[in-house]
Amino acid sequence: MLTTAMERILDCAKPIRATIRVSPYHVLQDNHVFDLLEHNDNEVRVQDDANGRTHLKGLSEVPYLLTFYKFMFLTLYYLRHKFL
Repeated sequence: MLTTAMERILDCAKPIRATIRVSPYHVLQDNHVFDLLEHNDNEVRVQDDANGRTHLKGLSEVPYLLTFYKFMFLTLYYLRHKFL
């Protein structure tokens, strides 16, 4: 399902030349968030703003994503290296 959603997002972004940024993270037990791009065990700070929206402070990001295949490669690469 994630792959279908990402394909759709990239398809919509291409005609308008939008930039897609990806910040992969892992949520453990509903309240512990870890950055999958960082190779440390530091938790990402979770904060709620005045409007009730949740923000992840200090989360790394892949600055741009050009293709679905790049998305899949990054996903598999970071998941493999984070949890090995």
